[in-house]
Amino acid sequence: RGEIVSFGNSTTVKGILYAHTGSGWTMANSGSGTASCSLAIALGTNSTDNGMLLRGFMNVDNVGQNIQSGQPLYMGGGSTTGRITPEPPGASGTYARVVGYAYGENIIHFCPDNTWVKLS
Repeated sequence: RGEIVSFGNSTTVKGILYAHTGSGWTMANSGSGTASCSLAIALGTNSTDNGMLLRGFMNVDNVGQNIQSGQPLYMGGGSTTGRITPEPPGASGTYARVVGYAYGENIIHFCPDNTWVKLS
């Protein structure tokens, strides 16, 4: 439940993190310009038919195991493009951006921060 939009007519993968760019929804990546875009989690296989979660609670099974409740979650990059990860990026040139907080093993409060930091 939360704030959901239904537009863009993009093919999506449920539970994956996307960025809204001028050309629609694309998988979010901490190593690219998508880190500063509006973010959403796909609720199904099509952004128009199924919707995109802009903010709210969601059961996401791709975050990982042993997540501490209340732990911040970050936008993934590289091999974790489109994923939400408990580890902040560390490579030079990547963007660190909190996208939510854990509320148990797979339940998250998705609330992307409006700020991001490019690591040098």
